[in-house]
Amino acid sequence: MVQRVVRSIEEGLEDSDTEELSAVFTSSVGSHLVGVLLEVATADLHQWIWETCFQGKVLSFAIHPVANYPLQQFISVSDPAQAGLVLTELLLHLEDVLFAGHSGVVVKMAELCLRSTDQQSEMMKTLLVAFHAQDDPNTCIPLFLMLTAYEAYLEHEKKRETDKEIQRRSVHVQGSLLVQALFKYENPRVVVRSLLGMETDDLMWLSCDVAGSHAVDAFLSSSTVKSVKKKKLVEKIRPQLVPLCKDKHGSRVMDALWRSSEVTVKESLTEQLIAHEAELTEDFYGRIVMRNCNVAHYR
Repeated sequence: MVQRVVRSIEEGLEDSDTEELSAVFTSSVGSHLVGVLLEVATADLHQWIWETCFQGKVLSFAIHPVANYPLQQFISVSDPAQAGLVLTELLLHLEDVLFAGHSGVVVKMAELCLRSTDQQSEMMKTLLVAFHAQDDPNTCIPLFLMLTAYEAYLEHEKKRETDKEIQRRSVHVQGSLLVQALFKYENPRVVVRSLLGMETDDLMWLSCDVAGSHAVDAFLSSSTVKSVKKKKLVEKIRPQLVPLCKDKHGSRVMDALWRSSEVTVKESLTEQLIAHEAELTEDFYGRIVMRNCNVAHYR
């Protein structure tokens, strides 16, 4: 039944002219239909949609307020050949996509590079340029997380230094997803160096943020981040270990720290947890951490 419906839609699309197809992709209702169709369509239809609808026009879809959504869906299901072509068209215009406010497209591009690995390096370079961080790549993590350009970030931080009432910029959900993908790259050196260059207070802020905590978790769970780098993060956060454990989102990061640590590091962390056992066991999230880290076993 599903296949008959899909085939009927395929035939309808194939009989449509370019103007009619454009109306489908730019319609709030039609775009959802295309998204569902892409999930169940045959490889032949995917290729037909690419050649007829997207090829040579990816940027116009990426910056369109509605059509960028079916483009994101297409990127998610594209085959390796299509993936390379999509990236080739979009990498030159990544800053334009960000300016349009369509960070979801950028996230899909970053995730696409997990399948099209030969373009990971180019993707990272393009991101640095798009966020104006090519001359100071060590700042890239907060820029990516907040989806803000280098100049705007520096201006905001300067204001915070003189006016304590000004709050930090919040971590953007799409920014967190972007960073999560980048930590999975074959060579995540740029983002690893940026994260480890952050001050302890900044790492605490990130770890205790609802979206930021997932970015830290991705760093700790990444198979391409070396264990020595993960150990360095543990040491940077250690001075704030107890507040981390008592925070709703920070406690999740603590669990990830524990899972990613070698035996000797776990023993050292346990000693610190035992030293603050009374305080931690009185706290809801602290008790969860004590249980998850099996502290009782180490007494």
